[in-house]
Amino acid sequence: MRTINGYALESLCALLWDKQGFHTHQTPKSGDGGVDVVAWKDEEGVLIQCKASSQQGQALGWEAVKDVSAGARAYSAKYPDVHFRRIAVTNQQFNDNARNQAGLLKVELIERDGLLALLKQHPIQLQEFLLAVM
Repeated sequence: MRTINGYALESLCALLWDKQGFHTHQTPKSGDGGVDVVAWKDEEGVLIQCKASSQQGQALGWEAVKDVSAGARAYSAKYPDVHFRRIAVTNQQFNDNARNQAGLLKVELIERDGLLALLKQHPIQLQEFLLAVM
């Protein structure tokens, strides 16, 4: 988990929300509007921006918070009946500035320990993961 690349982290998040009963869609690698995964069920939705780092213990800045906040308006227009929460995910941790900005912009942060907890609640088989990243 500590050395996962960006696309694999996006695939992992899509699988995790799929396991929670959401329909998920990974956005294109470029031109994603600041959102890597769109997940929805009924009127509930989640917009997820992922930031992976291979540097163990690195505290990431608020780029993911900024990205998902900026992209939210476009997805709300595209899915007008869905109320989206915004989430920034990393395989490491976020720094204090990211935490402050997330609080101001109402973006939920999920760091490495949170990802591990989600995986414990919603186990993913290796084969499922490998199929998702192909």
